[in-house]
Amino acid sequence: MGNSILVAKESDIVEVDALTFYTEFTSRRHLLQNATRVIPRELEHYQKNCKHFLMLRDHSAGLAIEQSGRIISVFNAGEYHHAGTVLLTKAINLGGNKLECFDVEQLRYIYMSNGFIPVSRYLCDLSDKEDLYLDFLKKEGRKNIYILFWIYRPMFNVYRKEDIVFRDVHIKTFETEEEAEKFRDKILKECSSLDKLSQELRDYLNTIIIIKQDKEKNKD
Repeated sequence: MGNSILVAKESDIVEVDALTFYTEFTSRRHLLQNATRVIPRELEHYQKNCKHFLMLRDHSAGLAIEQSGRIISVFNAGEYHHAGTVLLTKAINLGGNKLECFDVEQLRYIYMSNGFIPVSRYLCDLSDKEDLYLDFLKKEGRKNIYILFWIYRPMFNVYRKEDIVFRDVHIKTFETEEEAEKFRDKILKECSSLDKLSQELRDYLNTIIIIKQDKEKNKD
């Protein structure tokens, strides 16, 4: 009889303290795939800036939520399927509404399929030798390495995920992380409702987001 597939459920999630999260995360980091490898923050950062720490019961996967609603340190070093989905869903319910990641295909898939939109990006300084993950991407031969800034998209939940297409070529690129973050947070502030969006931001979102259903209607 073959091994059964482990599927994560919301009931598998537990809240832990900063020290437990930091210890369990750092002890499992070497198990992460290169494409999704995340560098843990300092324990002091977790203690001072985060309000929730979510992990599966076996501590094989988890994430942290900052006071600002920023989701950080998302990792899955175990064998549970859909761990990322149940953790992100729980994080959103607890106020998580934004995050950042390197622009790699696997991470894009994870976040897009869980309701996040990349709205700004920063072109990394390839001379930075202190970032181990950036060094890994450079060794892969990547010439342009971006950090994507995401927001959660509650106003698009009426559409099926497969009907939403992102044209990332239109995502605004900034010279510094601070500028990309500031622009993302501006959009997030106005994005609680489509009615609150300025025409400028509405037009911008329309350049990077296409609803397939709308395209089909326009053909008729």
